[in-house]
Amino acid sequence: IIMLIALTGVGCSSPKPSFWFEGDVVVVPAADGNLIVRPKGGKPLLGRVDKANGRIQFTPQFTLLTGETYEAIFTDSNGQQTILEHTIAINAPAPRVTAIYPSASRLPANHLKFYLHFTEPMRQGKIFGHFKLTDLTSGKPVEEPFRETELWSADGKRLTLWLHPGRQKTGVNLNVDIGPVLIPNRHYTLEISAKWESQAGVALKRCARKQFVTTAADRTQPDIRQWKITTPRSRSRTALQLTFPEPLDSALL
Repeated sequence: IIMLIALTGVGCSSPKPSFWFEGDVVVVPAADGNLIVRPKGGKPLLGRVDKANGRIQFTPQFTLLTGETYEAIFTDSNGQQTILEHTIAINAPAPRVTAIYPSASRLPANHLKFYLHFTEPMRQGKIFGHFKLTDLTSGKPVEEPFRETELWSADGKRLTLWLHPGRQKTGVNLNVDIGPVLIPNRHYTLEISAKWESQAGVALKRCARKQFVTTAADRTQPDIRQWKITTPRSRSRTALQLTFPEPLDSALL
């Protein structure tokens, strides 16, 4: 039970009641009066008002939303009004970035996408303001580097973040007019803002960064003849091993 004291009142003819929340139920220790509950500045919620045993309680028809601020407004029999504000606490862990792939610190200048992995499902929609790509060699942010299409895993814990293909592929209009996103032999950092929230409304514990150096563009198709297969011994539990001569797309393996 959380005890809360009313913030404001109108009139001075009777003492102000205290309010408290028992879960989603709002309780006023008074025998008579009118009680409504609403989102702050919004319209009254649907619900049931019960009066018994010297107290009035409001039970909302639907569960109150975590992270939202509500106003309980009590008007007593003398017309005195008391208002309480209360924010429903968010009971959820703070999300973290667990991995950014590719994990390599050297990437070809025509690199196309990153995979961002999180511990919690992340809030979707208008997410690209949370990303920043900086050319550390020049000290300037890269303008409009991302393809602003959200590609999420079914559980909302992995985002495929594309660098704009129209700038990364040669001969395409954006590549000619604006230039490529990445330039060979430069240092970059990809930053994810700590203000980004999970679907539960909790922000990341801290910002996440990936630094990398660009090499020359890689336009050579992978050659499976160069892959090395190490087979396990007969009747053993050793895993089959595949060794590649270069990094491959982790999500497609």
